[in-house]
Amino acid sequence: MLIVDASPIIAIAFEEKHINWAIEQLNAAYTLAMCTVNATEVLIKFYTRAPHNFRQFEHVLFKAGIDSFLYPLN
Repeated sequence: MLIVDASPIIAIAFEEKHINWAIEQLNAAYTLAMCTVNATEVLIKFYTRAPHNFRQFEHVLFKAGIDSFLYPLN
């Protein structure tokens, strides 16, 4: 299982420098999971960097192949 940080999703959505590496890592993992805090960070970055394309970027997050979203533990 690979726990996905916000950075690879943002790199893919905005076609940043490390997009190829990010895609390779996500594709190589058998199972993907993401903390809901990181998912929220991704959505905030999408909205602040490109509010006019928010819905399009929102789909990037939910179509990234993440199998489960985990809630933070105390």
